[in-house]
Amino acid sequence: MTFPKISLEVIEATAAVAQRKDINEFALSAIMDLMQSQPELTNLISGMCANMIAGGDDVESVPAEFAQNSILVAAYASYGLAM
Repeated sequence: MTFPKISLEVIEATAAVAQRKDINEFALSAIMDLMQSQPELTNLISGMCANMIAGGDDVESVPAEFAQNSILVAAYASYGLAM
């Protein structure tokens, strides 16, 4: 499946909206929109994120550097799946 190329203008407009809204509201809206337009991709990303956090229930805290690195890995993997 090929995805259309997204223009810089669209990226800038989306970033501007994201910065004006509460991040949780924006994230929920983005996920709901993606579920409507790309349900297979949404399920793939959701499953990948679930696998990344599985087994962490017994961990109370981690070093900040580890947490930051994990967030970046999840974000980049999601981008890779979407591309």
